[in-house]
Amino acid sequence: MARDNRIYVGMSKQELLNLYLGDAFFSITEDPFLYGSYRKHISSKNKEILAGSSKSMYYVFKDVTSPVSCSFWSGCRVGNGKLESYHFSISDAENAVYEYKKKEKTSFITKKKTVESKKSLETSELSRLIKLSKAYQDGKISEAEFEKRKAEILKWKKFFFLSI
Repeated sequence: MARDNRIYVGMSKQELLNLYLGDAFFSITEDPFLYGSYRKHISSKNKEILAGSSKSMYYVFKDVTSPVSCSFWSGCRVGNGKLESYHFSISDAENAVYEYKKKEKTSFITKKKTVESKKSLETSELSRLIKLSKAYQDGKISEAEFEKRKAEILKWKKFFFLSI
């Protein structure tokens, strides 16, 4: 999705929601706009972190004055904001929000300053996760196989960044 510019920095929450609704490229547990998904609004920074209930991808939105709000009975309102970055861990997402570390040391793809090897690795991982999700949704692999392969992809990412 990132490689073919379907997920890109600067997109609105509504545009991201439309990808989830239109393409269903991830499992339902990865949709950050469903009741029960992870969300954290940092009003002092006008930022919001969103993730599906599986917490495998974290989206950081900027310029948020109206955060996502959900109720069990009436669903979710997406609010406003533009995608600033996306991450595979909550700590990286929070680093981006609070700017704890320099952007070169976090694992998100946003600006030209990002270290090239990390950018290509993360794009590759995202592409692999998307293909894996599609295979699962198309019934080509079981849920157990999906979870196993997803864990392998994410485990490789942790190993790679810990060894740098």
